Amino acid sequence: DDLPILKCFSLTYNLIEAYDAQVVPLLRRMLYLEELTLYLSINNRAIFVDGTYLYNEILIHMPQLRTFSFYIRTQIDIGNSIHQLSINDIEQTFNKVQYQ
Repeated sequence: DDLPILKCFSLTYNLIEAYDAQVVPLLRRMLYLEELTLYLSINNRAIFVDGTYLYNEILIHMPQLRTFSFYIRTQIDIGNSIHQLSINDIEQTFNKVQYQ
């Protein structure tokens, strides 16, 4: 079921572990969204959420989107160390996708 009357959406979620199963399918239903704000802290993913991922899995499904604001932190635990991308890392990959 699409959400045709929804024009603006904001989601804040700390320490989400079901990002791919819950958040991505929800966002893909928002075909007519014009403004999107995401503030997410994502745990227990095999790969980072970067600009390329955001574009290919979410934004490409939102042709009406005009404004996208985000702070996304993906934390991956490998052994005894924790790895994460900075906001600058995500913005750089997002900019590369946007201008290809």
